[in-house]
Amino acid sequence: MAYKINRDDEFIVEADGMATVKDIGRLRREFSQLSPEFYELEPAEVIKIYIDETDEDFPKVDDKPDWSKYGWISVRMMYSSVNIDSTEEVRPLDTNIKEYPLPGEIIITVKYFGELYYSQKLNIHNSVNINSHPGLSKWSKDQPIDNYTITDFENDSKVRQLESNEGDITFNGRFGQSIRFGSNVKEVIKDNDTSDVNTGKQKSPNIIIRAGQADPAYGSVPDEQMAEFGIDKKWKLEHPDNEGRPVKENINFYYFRWF
Repeated sequence: MAYKINRDDEFIVEADGMATVKDIGRLRREFSQLSPEFYELEPAEVIKIYIDETDEDFPKVDDKPDWSKYGWISVRMMYSSVNIDSTEEVRPLDTNIKEYPLPGEIIITVKYFGELYYSQKLNIHNSVNINSHPGLSKWSKDQPIDNYTITDFENDSKVRQLESNEGDITFNGRFGQSIRFGSNVKEVIKDNDTSDVNTGKQKSPNIIIRAGQADPAYGSVPDEQMAEFGIDKKWKLEHPDNEGRPVKENINFYYFRWF
């Protein structure tokens, strides 16, 4: 929803003789600076999402699920909401590609033809798993946090984004899956310690699809399997910098070697 920020600055003009052309130009510039700031896009906090017809809040028509509102969300606008209890129903912007947010996440809204639409989530925590910030749209910070209803999703801090190369386009899912549109980038190695040899074709395109990730350094692999990879609990304690580190695809998806 578009919104504007009104300026409350007090503007005083003191009369001192006849106004000149220069005076009129100065006044025009000052008045323009005091005009409201207008924004077409507005962030909003997700309160509910309509994807579960068993939810009592799912839209209904004649006591039956209103499937025309599947994927819609209820939000509290960040700036244009009238009060703390005011909410809006917002539909997805794209018809084919749907990125459903979670309650507590912040999305971007825009109005077309009198209807509100939502697009991307704000990358508040730089996490592919969840970017929730409950209560950010509250009018008063001492208000209680909304009682969000999340039935199926569980937060997993181990899920990380994909490590990328220059020029890559990546799609990261919330659960450790990804699609990479990249190239056959390889390391440069020494040839008899005299010259560099590029072992790959930089312009050779590839598409890599992955489902699942894990890191034995943070408990995703049972302790009895760590010895198989030369990993022990001491190594986990000595490499805390690997926590949250982006991952690469590996056909042995249950293990990613950092060294």
